[in-house]
Amino acid sequence: DIVFANSTCFGFELMDKLSQKAERMKPGAQLITFTLPLRSSSFTMRLKRNYVMSWGIATVYFHIR
Repeated sequence: DIVFANSTCFGFELMDKLSQKAERMKPGAQLITFTLPLRSSSFTMRLKRNYVMSWGIATVYFHIR
């Protein structure tokens, strides 16, 4: 499974809630976030990379459960 969260405008509280919900994902699932990484020890960040978007450069985090 792959989940994408365009989380550029998410605050820390919402990112914490997303992290908690994501912990229910099955092992091997992937979650991609913008600007902020997940805050969960259940995920490993496998890549952090900057990409050019229409609004400028975005930091993209690729996590795996």
